[in-house]
Amino acid sequence: MIKKSIVVSVGVSTMALAMGCIDSYAAEKGIVNTDVLNVRSGAGTNHSVIGKLHKGNTVEIIQTSGGWYKVKLSNGQTGWASGSYISKSSNPDSGGQAESGYGFITTNTLNVRSGASTSHSVVAKVYKNDKVELLSSSNGWYKIKLSNGQIGWASSDYISKTSSGSDGSGSIEKPSNNYAQAAVNLAKQQIGKPYVWGAEGPNSFDCSGLMYYVYKNGAGVTLPRTSRDQSKVGTTVSKSNLQPGDLIFSSTDGSGNVSHVAIYVGNNEMIHAPKPGENVQKISMNSSYWNNAYLWSKRIV
Repeated sequence: MIKKSIVVSVGVSTMALAMGCIDSYAAEKGIVNTDVLNVRSGAGTNHSVIGKLHKGNTVEIIQTSGGWYKVKLSNGQTGWASGSYISKSSNPDSGGQAESGYGFITTNTLNVRSGASTSHSVVAKVYKNDKVELLSSSNGWYKIKLSNGQIGWASSDYISKTSSGSDGSGSIEKPSNNYAQAAVNLAKQQIGKPYVWGAEGPNSFDCSGLMYYVYKNGAGVTLPRTSRDQSKVGTTVSKSNLQPGDLIFSSTDGSGNVSHVAIYVGNNEMIHAPKPGENVQKISMNSSYWNNAYLWSKRIV
């Protein structure tokens, strides 16, 4: 066993030298931010998988190469994993100021980085009107927590602070447009993502999961989870008085009961997650099918 371990270690080192793009890093900690992450024998997907990490696992980062991290696991094993799915946790907060509450993203796309400067790697992206939790600030940067629990740093120039408490309660300072439009904008960003029953984002959705996601993360409003329960909140509005952000409830199973929900986006169009095998899409709500399936609409904010 000892001889085998030495051979693997030498093989990885030799390969790294041949690539000619290895940067040495002082050891620092990282946290896995995806559900399952493959650990490979080299810095690329062409190398064999030698282990797996899971969301929340902590690793020691000992080297980097072309967007890949050489990591040391808790059992002492070393290997390579994509840096896109590891958030560095040793970024200095010294001199930073503790923050609380939430903020809205004010630019179309904002990079979230592993540290408080543009020299750090991009670990995620957030989009206009996304809501993030503020943890601390340092030199014009906010340390933020995303809706999926991932933590990173983003420029404070593009985050509008709210006055809400750390639990999301309290008064919220609106972004440049209103809450309903913020939900609509976020819904538009989900177009093309697959329908998965029971999913509530950020990578896939069912119909009510999509509404739950866009209102929670776009408008700061937590809806009930199912379409039937969502149909019981808010104010009933007529079909002729729809405004962007209103929820449209339909019976798609022939029962006459609520079985589907969509969000109205204007111009007689709605965005919804239709069914297995299809993606989130924007469609006309005036087709004969949807006219027949329509039950009622609710205004949430």
